Amino acid sequence: MQNDVISIIQKGSNTTEDTPKNINKKLNQILGTQHDDIKFLDFCSLALEAKINTNFSKISKQIFGFSESKNILFLASLLDSFIIHFKELIWLPRCNATNAWEKAKNIGKKDKLNESENMDRYFKSPHQQIKQLKQNKQQSKKNNITNS
Repeated sequence: MQNDVISIIQKGSNTTEDTPKNINKKLNQILGTQHDDIKFLDFCSLALEAKINTNFSKISKQIFGFSESKNILFLASLLDSFIIHFKELIWLPRCNATNAWEKAKNIGKKDKLNESENMDRYFKSPHQQIKQLKQNKQQSKKNNITNS
């Protein structure tokens, strides 16, 4: 992921000191060096929503010495790179593993489309569920009145 943004950083940089090695060190300062580093985890949690923490933005601007517009370009490229790598390295392999498991268990498309009695809960937010419960109560009251 870092290699994808190095050329962008070099283009946006005002100094010749930004060699790939120095850029990697700077990226490690803002992203951390390991997958379980709190800096990287914080970045990931927001990046999956295509968001960047304002503090992260300020730090990257300071470390690289970018103008506001160059920093935005850098952060957008970083997000783009992260999302592409996440899809390639995590999402698609998990999807393929799920598909293989379903095939091994003979789970077909029709099996996945069957509705269960609790299916609505999975698709509705808590607010929508409460609204649905109120509508159901009103409907059952109307049914009781007409049946009486």
